[in-house]
Amino acid sequence: MFQSLVDEKGLVAINTSVTKIQGAIDYLKWSDATDLWGSTQTVVDIYTDGVNFYNILQWGKQEESMLFSGMAALMSFLLFT
Repeated sequence: MFQSLVDEKGLVAINTSVTKIQGAIDYLKWSDATDLWGSTQTVVDIYTDGVNFYNILQWGKQEESMLFSGMAALMSFLLFT
């Protein structure tokens, strides 16, 4: 049985963010792609309730997440502009 930490809305948000990374890569904009990667980490952080991007066993500590702090507004800007 498959279980995910993201719902459909989260999946759309994450895929949208990843698509922006791919666009930057396609145009060889490496710095932009790196910045967008950081934003994608924030999107994953938000939609998984603070899963540690590099260690899923440290899940559920959103208030302690370094990525989450102050990044929700940035995520909204990146996803909806």
